[in-house]
Amino acid sequence: MLQRIAFAIAVTVALAGCSPKEFAELAYMMERWPGQRLGGTEQPVPADFDFVNRWEHDLVQLKVSGDLLPHVVTIWAVAMGDSVYLWTAPQTGWNQRIRKRPDVWLRVGDDVYALSATLVGAPEQRQRVFEAFMAKYEKGIRKIFGELEPKVEHFEIFYRLAPRS
Repeated sequence: MLQRIAFAIAVTVALAGCSPKEFAELAYMMERWPGQRLGGTEQPVPADFDFVNRWEHDLVQLKVSGDLLPHVVTIWAVAMGDSVYLWTAPQTGWNQRIRKRPDVWLRVGDDVYALSATLVGAPEQRQRVFEAFMAKYEKGIRKIFGELEPKVEHFEIFYRLAPRS
């Protein structure tokens, strides 16, 4: 519903004569807003998720159960073998939901995978995940951190998504 309202606003603004740059910025913001519908087709969980690292759009979608409605976000992800890793901050809504209900659905392209999320706590695993994020998203991460040199301790929460048991 929220995405339909946002789309209607974008069309109205576009028709009102906003510049192409303003329209592109609005479209990008709409793409980043959380929603409730994931779409796609559920597939068996692959033995290797490395294709996520080559996914042309860099962003994947994650569906987390909510108290009343599901919550779908578009997010960065990296893969190592049979697991996908996500980075978040403690205050995000989906982080709070995932702590209550760790079963999630990950969409890459039109394929959806039913997975379970666990926190990454081991320092050596956190370092490997941090390095994978820097390898894939360094430009965007440096833009977020500005002058501050990104370090693993700045990445407060990593989740590992793996097959459900």
